[in-house]
Amino acid sequence: MGDIAAQRPAAGAPIESAWGGQVHDAIEGIQSGKVTITGITSSTGVTVTVTFARAFSAPPVITVGSPSTQVGVGLLNITATTFQMRAVRWDGSSSAYTGEYFWLAIGTLA
Repeated sequence: MGDIAAQRPAAGAPIESAWGGQVHDAIEGIQSGKVTITGITSSTGVTVTVTFARAFSAPPVITVGSPSTQVGVGLLNITATTFQMRAVRWDGSSSAYTGEYFWLAIGTLA
């Protein structure tokens, strides 16, 4: 995401409404959440679909965090309204694993 278009205010100067509106629009373009995925094994990964609370105008940039070193998480089929997370165990274990995965999406809202 590029820099906002209006000139930034100087220290002590009043903030023009156009600049404040652009900052607000940029902040509004951030969404995040947490997904609990159950039944993750090395032989059959699990795919879940996440739907954004507000649609983006184009597919956003998404990052996902995994607290486990046993499980890898990837992103698939990113659109302006949804994306998929796929989790697979890396350690070769066939026992099912449950984990919470946090995501952050940044883009321009529709």
